[in-house]
Amino acid sequence: MRDTLERVADLLMYSGPSISDVIKNAILDGHDFETLQLGKQTVVQVTSEIPYDIKVLDSYFFNNCGQLIKHIVKVNNKEKIVFDKYSEATALLTTLECPNSLVS
Repeated sequence: MRDTLERVADLLMYSGPSISDVIKNAILDGHDFETLQLGKQTVVQVTSEIPYDIKVLDSYFFNNCGQLIKHIVKVNNKEKIVFDKYSEATALLTTLECPNSLVS
């Protein structure tokens, strides 16, 4: 149980790459990018091409503290969640079994 809680804490403390790192890597790799503001979240979308002119859209979601909270890749109109901080933490927490305890 303690290991699971430590993994959840590490996951929630994880910051990931910064917004400027994602943009810098996109520029260095010659990819197009745009930033969007969705409420309190900042989204950086990086568009690239792989062989056979297939477009790949990487969407990086950051909270208002600049921490990466979600990364989604879209290829051929199919989305794959690469990282979702809160879904992964929730999945870990739901695997915990709470022992029955009596309070007197």
